[in-house]
Amino acid sequence: MSHISAAEYIAEMRRLETIRNEALRHHDRFALAAVAQRLATVNRVFWGRAAKGS
Repeated sequence: MSHISAAEYIAEMRRLETIRNEALRHHDRFALAAVAQRLATVNRVFWGRAAKGS
């Protein structure tokens, strides 16, 4: 994953929110950890790209 558009970023955030809500509902710590890791990756990719002005 080298860069993502703003639309892709928003779509991924919505998808991760849905997964997070399901994980919370089922008390699934492993799913929550996976969501947190993916969220960190997506943020790093998007904001890293945005900071460079690319």
